Amino acid sequence: YDGHQLLVMDFAPGRTFYDLGRPPDQTELARVIEQAARIHACDVHPEPVFDSWAGENLGPLAGQVGDQRDPRQRRLVDGAIAAMARVDFWSLPVTLIHADLTAGNVLLGPDGAITVLDFALVNRWPRLQELAVIAASLMHGAPGTLPERLTEVARLYSAAEAGPLAPQPLAPGPLTPAEQAALPAFGRAAAAMELLGGLNQWRQGNRGPETDLLVEIGTT
Repeated sequence: YDGHQLLVMDFAPGRTFYDLGRPPDQTELARVIEQAARIHACDVHPEPVFDSWAGENLGPLAGQVGDQRDPRQRRLVDGAIAAMARVDFWSLPVTLIHADLTAGNVLLGPDGAITVLDFALVNRWPRLQELAVIAASLMHGAPGTLPERLTEVARLYSAAEAGPLAPQPLAPGPLTPAEQAALPAFGRAAAAMELLGGLNQWRQGNRGPETDLLVEIGTT
């Protein structure tokens, strides 16, 4: 229609975790990780999409909203930037990633099935970014600290399998020692990006439950 190309998906019943107002439980989280691993195993090389929320753009976004941050938020974000500066970003394993596995993009069906929505930001990035977003954003409100949630997400990812009839790993392999070492920095960066994204929306006059949640995720 009018020169645009549309992809029409089958209807997926259920509710997003944002609508449910809670993070996935342990069983649901394992199914989300399985979907992430399936995406990472795809040997696809799409044209790069600019993602202002990617960890690599943490510094520029912090500069844009500098006047919006209070002293505590400034300290948290500056710490995340310093941690990421010590990571050799592009030396880490790169795969196709969804890049936005947040509560609004993961739908839970009535039968417990997980449906991933909104592939607009799919890119080839270090796969740690995917796991960090799951731990920092999707799992916000789950028991445990962010480092503990990162450890659990990494464990489930490294153990992801296709199922009893096809027990080969889904992902391109378990996390490497370098990835394990960099994971805390990616987790802090993912949380900081949620905070900065929310503050950026505030700067533009967009206040509401969703943007308030982003700031809460980042400051927590």
